[in-house]
Amino acid sequence: MADAKVLVDHPTGGMKVPHFDAKNRSHAFFKGLPVTFLYTSCFVENFTSFFSLNQQADGSYQFTLPLGDGPIAWTILEDVGKMTAGIFERPGMIGETVGSASLHCSAAQLAAHISKATNKTVTYQCVPWKTFAAFGFPGADELAQMFKFFTDNQAEFLAIRDLKRCQELGGPLGDPVTTFKALSLKYAPYSPPPASLSRVGVLGATGQQGGAVVRALIAKGVSIVAITRNPSSDKAKVLAGLPKVEVRKADLDDQRSLEAAFSGCDGAFVVANFWEGMDPNKEMKQYENCANALKSVSGMKHIVMSTLEETATHPKMADAKVLLNHPTGGMKVPHFDAKNRSHAFFKGLPVTFLYTSCFVENFTSFFSLNQQADGSYQFTLPLGDGPIAWTILEDVGKMTAGIFERPGMIGETVGSASLHCSAAQLAAHISKATNKTVTYQCVPWKTFAAFGFPGADELAQMFKFFTDNQAEFLAIRDLKRCQELGGPLGDPVTTFKALSLKYA
Repeated sequence: MADAKVLVDHPTGGMKVPHFDAKNRSHAFFKGLPVTFLYTSCFVENFTSFFSLNQQADGSYQFTLPLGDGPIAWTILEDVGKMTAGIFERPGMIGETVGSASLHCSAAQLAAHISKATNKTVTYQCVPWKTFAAFGFPGADELAQMFKFFTDNQAEFLAIRDLKRCQELGGPLGDPVTTFKALSLKYAPYSPPPASLSRVGVLGATGQQGGAVVRALIAKGVSIVAITRNPSSDKAKVLAGLPKVEVRKADLDDQRSLEAAFSGCDGAFVVANFWEGMDPNKEMKQYENCANALKSVSGMKHIVMSTLEETATHPKMADAKVLLNHPTGGMKVPHFDAKNRSHAFFKGLPVTFLYTSCFVENFTSFFSLNQQADGSYQFTLPLGDGPIAWTILEDVGKMTAGIFERPGMIGETVGSASLHCSAAQLAAHISKATNKTVTYQCVPWKTFAAFGFPGADELAQMFKFFTDNQAEFLAIRDLKRCQELGGPLGDPVTTFKALSLKYA
């Protein structure tokens, strides 16, 4: 609990979970008395008071707790009574400490018990304990640190609440489904989440990422300034006809136009297009212009920057070529390195950095499905046999909207992904979507670099970065965290069915 806050300063020492610490320190008052100390655990009856089942837009219910994936001890109150009666029958237990529990199960398993008892769909949403603490209701910080204690000390916490010992003392333990059926559970009706920002300026609003962000924010009822170079384009005109959307003209190369475009906004989504010109110097200057413009906007509360990792200094990229000599240092995957080094321009701004990953929509442009002699199709990439992170653009939009609802994420870096799968598994998804036979041909990254099309060497070294840093790359793009931020993730088969894929 070293990283938990002291919530109460006390003569006996700081308290981090006061309702635990106060009880435990009170043991001293009972010195010399014939006492048995009974450690309780989390009561399932808390779902009638502290924990609510919150209705979702689809009519299902969900409870949100920071309990991770593993089991904790849950207690049914009647079992505490029966165990206490059993302890009174055992004078030999004087001076002992024993724990109480009715079951050891994960929060997801408990949700299944509640579903069975109520005939409703009930799911569990996991959040980090610090996020739970920031919910702000009375006692949120204390409950958050209690849950942290449960999960961080799982083995020890469960051991003292041994179910066999509990049954010896109190007889057969209560059934959670039967218990939940008898309880008056606490339900909260569905209410759309309030917009935490009044107006968000979205760069690239007529493009892929910006367009996905616009759609996600519209679904949340947020007012939007859609920023584009060409307000007279067909896509811009469509946006201008939507409720709560204002289209403004700006150019990433013109800081003053950006200042005017972001005026009156308290949120901003920032993205540049490296592949338009493939010039990292220009991309970095565009991000600098954005950052300077945003610094001039009064009332700016939250910025999300679409970005990527630094590759050149990574030890596993030692054998990759420097593709661009730059005053900030050599770049090995310039469209990664230029973005990451542009973070410095945003210093002092309320920004969250969103690391994207390989878009499945790239199969409409960069990656082609090449027809073979037998009529099947094949794509060729240097991705090995293992999984990488793939993102569906709509999920970037939904995650971004979710980040804007969480001011506590300012200063954080988070990754986006819709699925982790190998290129061979992705080929199977494309096959299912298209009713064609699609296979994956793996080539070494240096072979891919030698294909010679514009950007081949850069893409080859990008894929090398994906595969050589697989564990690290996937970890920051944790699917559970992505789902917490953006809701259910897109289905690759459904997505591929809707795309105009590039065939050769």
